[in-house]
Amino acid sequence: MVADNPQHRPLPKAEPVPERAPFHKPVAVAKDKLANAEWDRIVPMMERAGLVRSLDSSMVAMWCLTWAQFSRAAAWITEKGDCYPVKNRHGDVVRVVEWPQTKQFRNLQDILIRLGRELGMSPSARSRVDSVGDQIPGFQQKGAAPSQAELRGKYFRA
Repeated sequence: MVADNPQHRPLPKAEPVPERAPFHKPVAVAKDKLANAEWDRIVPMMERAGLVRSLDSSMVAMWCLTWAQFSRAAAWITEKGDCYPVKNRHGDVVRVVEWPQTKQFRNLQDILIRLGRELGMSPSARSRVDSVGDQIPGFQQKGAAPSQAELRGKYFRA
């Protein structure tokens, strides 16, 4: 059991909580079929988990639009493969070259990983993020585990 903060790192303090407001889908997301579907899939889950507020809509939109591009690049690679042969004038293969979509796929994958960390979309990211609900006085989901702030107070001394 942890009894202190041995590395003496500053512990996170409660941040200002943006007011609750309707979470509107940006036009760019609504116009893109894949991004729209991703928004409809993740926003309800993130709102229930207390991970986002209306102020976060641009970050969620970036996730959805990047996810749409990532999905298109993945579909391209699935259909065409990740490389293509380059032939000389005699028809002999002289080298194999990566499709631009393969590099795009890897770049988008890195972007999604970073955005996912910001949005608390992985178990390790969620362990480092206080949910919005934890920061609202008196908020406690029925049957929910103690908040990170409560655990910090119990196991760490100031």
